[in-house]
Amino acid sequence: MIKDIYRKPFRKTPIFLYPLINIKPKSGFVPELITPSMDNLIAKEDAKLVCLYDRTEEGFEQFATKIIKTRERFQYRIDLNDAWSVFIFEMNDESDSWNAFLKGKYSQMSANAKKQILTYFNFNLANKLYVDSYLNPEKHFENYAKILMVETSLLKEVGELCDKPNFSLEHLNTKEYVEVGCVV
Repeated sequence: MIKDIYRKPFRKTPIFLYPLINIKPKSGFVPELITPSMDNLIAKEDAKLVCLYDRTEEGFEQFATKIIKTRERFQYRIDLNDAWSVFIFEMNDESDSWNAFLKGKYSQMSANAKKQILTYFNFNLANKLYVDSYLNPEKHFENYAKILMVETSLLKEVGELCDKPNFSLEHLNTKEYVEVGCVV
């Protein structure tokens, strides 16, 4: 049971969209940044997931070939410089879930998407509990109401237990990586 709400701001794309490309946690490499948009090339409405990887790590190219490029949704790769590569994944088959994400309506994501997301978080049960509360808020309204000391009806009226994505943070500006090589 959740004892306190997660109060720090966090990027929503790694939580709600990255699990849908079916790269298992602890598979070797984690993207530096995961976003629904990039520069003027990809708008968040395009339903393309953008993953920025540091390819200087030993074994990365093998990982890219055997794991990333074999994902059903993988579309293409862009090498920004000697260190950074962007991998683009097509998400049109999950357009309803994508649009729910854009609106911050995580509870309206498809049953299949919810299942994939929760399965992804099996390795981290503490996070999985929070993610479940965002995807299935109706099961958690009462508990959150107690924690927040508000009426359950107020939370039901709002309908979601997680705020909307902040798209100024959830955007890849490649100039930061091309010109400097690394900005974290």
